[in-house]
Amino acid sequence: SARLLESIQHHATELERAPGLFLQLNLTGEGAKQGLGREQLHALLGAPPPGPCPLLGLMTMAPLDDEDGSGARRVFGEVAQLARDISADDILARRFAAGPLQLSMGMSRDLEQAVAAGSHWVRLGRAIFPSAAADSTPSQGAARSPGDNK
Repeated sequence: SARLLESIQHHATELERAPGLFLQLNLTGEGAKQGLGREQLHALLGAPPPGPCPLLGLMTMAPLDDEDGSGARRVFGEVAQLARDISADDILARRFAAGPLQLSMGMSRDLEQAVAAGSHWVRLGRAIFPSAAADSTPSQGAARSPGDNK
């Protein structure tokens, strides 16, 4: 939300920090996820709050219930098209840091669809540490790293 971005920019100014930021989109409409819709994104880019943190790009996740990957392909394709539209608009493109607008899409289960859609960043966990995910249960708390066999 614009309020959250304003708060981040305010705190970053106070702390003399400037981390790069991705704007999270929720194009699936799933209530379990946070993020901006298309209209909220365009409103935010129309008048972004000032501050030191550069906007680097857009991020999103595939639908939670997506057995065949078609939802991931659809959502990632929509976000990639939004990025192209923003990049083609001189005013909106200036809201982002210099260089190409970056995309952070996908996780271990849908990394192929994310890369095919043009993602620059993919969040991996289970693809690298499959045993850590299997070893964790809700009662155990956080997943252990593979070296934690004590």
